[in-house]
Amino acid sequence: MKTSPFHPGPLDDLTQQELEALSAIKAARGIPVALRQRLELLDLAEESLHGWMLTPAGDWRLGAGR
Repeated sequence: MKTSPFHPGPLDDLTQQELEALSAIKAARGIPVALRQRLELLDLAEESLHGWMLTPAGDWRLGAGR
């Protein structure tokens, strides 16, 4: 069985708004601060030197659509 080197985030499925926010971050578009803070708290997005980006868990959740 192949395991992942990171925790895939919360067990609950993300809302459509959260999935759209992950997509916006990946496309380097802005999102509301409160939503960005929620994604950061869930360890799905983080601030880097080049702006906000998805964490490996955030990228996985976006790809999985949940």
